[in-house]
Amino acid sequence: SHNFIYFIPACRQLVSFAVLLMLPVHVRDDLIFANCVKCEGDKYCLADNPVTVCGFDTMADGDTTWQTMAILSILDLALLAGLIAVMSYAVVRSWQWQHGNTQGV
Repeated sequence: SHNFIYFIPACRQLVSFAVLLMLPVHVRDDLIFANCVKCEGDKYCLADNPVTVCGFDTMADGDTTWQTMAILSILDLALLAGLIAVMSYAVVRSWQWQHGNTQGV
């Protein structure tokens, strides 16, 4: 019996832990596009960058900054939701396997 850590499995666990640790910050950053406040007239602007006007109707003005942020953020949130679902399923299947509810190695 050897007392050492296998490098590849240790790296996988480290990456998994880092992903789970950074997930809330990643989601918060994705939701920045929704942080709009009332600005000049009846428009809404990003709270962190008042020059950026919120809304999909601003494409007529030629400024697509907010739309790009919103579309990419929504796509990223959808991807994250899928990854969280897969990870949750993997945890449940692992628990079932450990308790003998499934067939395994």
